[in-house]
Amino acid sequence: REDFSQTACGFVLEFADIIVGHSFNTADTNLGGWRDSELRAYVNNDIYNSLPVDLRKNINSTKVISSHGYSDSANFKTFDNLYLFSIKEIGLNVIYDTSNDQTRILDYYNVNNSLEAKVKKYNDISVDWWLRTAYSGNDLTFYRFFESISHTNSSDISGVSPAFRIG
Repeated sequence: REDFSQTACGFVLEFADIIVGHSFNTADTNLGGWRDSELRAYVNNDIYNSLPVDLRKNINSTKVISSHGYSDSANFKTFDNLYLFSIKEIGLNVIYDTSNDQTRILDYYNVNNSLEAKVKKYNDISVDWWLRTAYSGNDLTFYRFFESISHTNSSDISGVSPAFRIG
């Protein structure tokens, strides 16, 4: 994406559109949240390693706070090269996001807080895409965005559009 958010620790960049479809987990569970998800492993291994070496050299590990599901009792902290945005970071808010108070709206979404700014495409077709936010009302689902926020079983396929920090 040509638009980016500057943080005190550099610039947050995101893929403008969906790069792949993937499930969050093969089983319907949000236990362990983003931290323990199969999608996190896929994003930080397969996708990260497919990036050009020169880009990987400039990506900084980012502290990521993620929400938890119903049976977990605390939010999760990870350090990731690539990560998914939370609901709050894209300028939205839901009551079942336990990490809402530990994240902030990114500058890009603060300025461009419209449906059009959040829409992502795959092969020129608008599709839903995963957020790292677990739904705290059950142990099965994570949130995704299409034309609004919804949560769905973690074994469903949704788009993946990672973010990363440079600088």
